[in-house]
Amino acid sequence: MAVDILLEGVSYIAGSLPGTWMVDLQSVSVDLDIALQQPRASFVVRIWDQAIPRPMAGNEAVFLGNAGEREFGGILAQVEETEIEPTIMEYRCTCADYTKWFDRHLVRDTFQAQTAGALIQSIVATYVNTPGNSRTFTTNNVAANSPVVPLMQWVYMAPSQVVGQLAQMTGWGFYIDDYRDVHFYPTQQFQSPLPLNTLDADDLYSNPTQAGGTGEGVYPDWIDLDISEDVSQIKNRCFVTGIYVASQSLFQETKLGDGVTTVFTMGYQAPNDVTKITVSVGGTPYQIGLDFINSTPGGTCQDNVAYVNFTQQTIRFCTAPANGAQIVVAYYPMLQTAVMQENTQAQALMAARDGTDGIYEYNRMDPSLSAELPALANQRALMTLYKYAYPYMSLHFRSYLQGWRRGQWFYLSSARRWDGAYQSANGTQKPFYVTRVQKRIIQAIAGVWTWTYDVDAASVPFEI
Repeated sequence: MAVDILLEGVSYIAGSLPGTWMVDLQSVSVDLDIALQQPRASFVVRIWDQAIPRPMAGNEAVFLGNAGEREFGGILAQVEETEIEPTIMEYRCTCADYTKWFDRHLVRDTFQAQTAGALIQSIVATYVNTPGNSRTFTTNNVAANSPVVPLMQWVYMAPSQVVGQLAQMTGWGFYIDDYRDVHFYPTQQFQSPLPLNTLDADDLYSNPTQAGGTGEGVYPDWIDLDISEDVSQIKNRCFVTGIYVASQSLFQETKLGDGVTTVFTMGYQAPNDVTKITVSVGGTPYQIGLDFINSTPGGTCQDNVAYVNFTQQTIRFCTAPANGAQIVVAYYPMLQTAVMQENTQAQALMAARDGTDGIYEYNRMDPSLSAELPALANQRALMTLYKYAYPYMSLHFRSYLQGWRRGQWFYLSSARRWDGAYQSANGTQKPFYVTRVQKRIIQAIAGVWTWTYDVDAASVPFEI
């Protein structure tokens, strides 16, 4: 197989009928950005005499590499037709990734504490791979040893946003690949195509005939390496404020039924956990349900169930409690608090550089991190430090090695570049993480078409 563009499995590169249709290969481009999570691809195709179906928005688009592997897989999002001649039409096509198919149904459920990987697999099975859907997704690259997350609730949120939140919480990576497989992974799981997974910036200096590495054919592994450093984003002491955390003391409040009222207001906010609240009416314990999820006002409901709305701080009953009946609600009230995490080593590094105390404080006000315990807020603070505590190092280079993907990582090694700070000889090689890959098709020697890659990588697996 060779480089090709497929729409719904049909080749749009001139082949069996020369001169009847043609993708302008120099118009083909792919941009995979790990920060934006919105991969895009584009190409131009000309069709003579309707010899092949016109590109249609909503078609599946697949770009193939030299060995038949996918360089891009997604959905044809936009098509613009221009008349070249009465029987010749040109179509400018823009593609998006598979997220639109992934997000067709919204997540509305509460999930008990479990590993993030198990939660993702459950969401894909329930809300993505729905009955009658032939555009299914796999979870082959959702790591089994993922961190445990606490009880979580989402109400009408897209599955990709849910998984994105889990990635933010855990510090893991997430994307949907060109084969509709979900990737949820620790940051150093996928190695790059570089030999020994190392970009040796001294290759050309040490041996000019080596042309940047082992190369593929006559092309070097990499060229035009730029290295940058940025301290504008430094945050090495992080506060998370505006959060509410459950009190350690159980609080009990009593209401009186009047035979008419079905909705009662709690005095304080309760933890967003149906297992942490109890309700009894006239001494009879009631089951706990989620209002607007397990039942909606005016809809079907069950007696002996108290439907809790944690956001509005209300409890709704299907049948109004009898006049004079005592309604006892027990829970752990949420109290406003703040958490702080810091990186003292990063502070010392900045102090040695700029002559200050090296402390750069940052406040993130985020009530959405409220929970029974401050674990979520502390994790968000630690994630902020992971991203921003140290100077942000970034690389940009061009590569002719095939198979570059976002989410990969590699070592940088050099005794010359950056004052020799990253030398393999003394074990100071630094890992860098691929944050963006831009791909184009070029014509190689002997007329063979191949892919070239512009790669951005950073010292943390995120863009600032």
